[in-house]
Amino acid sequence: MVSGLCWQRSRAAEVEALSSPSAAWGSAKAGRKIRRRLAEAFGMLTCMEERELHLPAERPLIGWRLFRVRRSESGLVLSAPLIHNPDFECFPSRTIDAICHQAEHPAPAPGCRCGLYAAIEGTLDSLSGYLSDSAHDPDPPIYAEVACAGRVFVDVRGVRAQRIEILRLATPASLWPDPGLHAQAVAELSERYCAEVCGLGVVPQWVVANVMPQGAPPEDAAVDLGALLGSLGRRSPRFR
Repeated sequence: MVSGLCWQRSRAAEVEALSSPSAAWGSAKAGRKIRRRLAEAFGMLTCMEERELHLPAERPLIGWRLFRVRRSESGLVLSAPLIHNPDFECFPSRTIDAICHQAEHPAPAPGCRCGLYAAIEGTLDSLSGYLSDSAHDPDPPIYAEVACAGRVFVDVRGVRAQRIEILRLATPASLWPDPGLHAQAVAELSERYCAEVCGLGVVPQWVVANVMPQGAPPEDAAVDLGALLGSLGRRSPRFR
């Protein structure tokens, strides 16, 4: 939903500087240091209550998240939504595996904010709020319905997954600078990700209705995780 969907306006200048194409990504050690500073700037190291699930590919947890559509050498591609650096994190395939940018452990891990983020019904991250947080980014945003599988952590904000599969994409033509580019994006993205590219009408009401001035919920926000996890079993066979 960066793999982690979090933005703190007071640290925006530091994040933009660190994520610019001129940032020194050189050595692996320097890269890890910079990515850790990015994580701290994004507030991704804050501890919170979470529950761990292990979900087989045939019974994923269905959620929604954001990407940005950016240009690459191979055409239009989905990318991390809140870091305006096309080389930082691009996702050229329908199935995406998480990696940790702060430590050398499998992602996601307990006590770390790594993993592939998504919102599910009952959690509090506002996808539209993240669009407000990153309004300075000129690349078009796109909503994605994703199937979360493998090791999955659920917390008040959403989920952090080991693996996601893109099921369908949704973006309004009004967010694109011209109809021709929108048509190109629909054609290229549907072919690349083997997924239908729809209008915003397919985005669930619980996503649309969760409007906040920023993406992350207030620090004192709470969710009954036990009740939330109990409700997952009463949803569709794919935990939609």
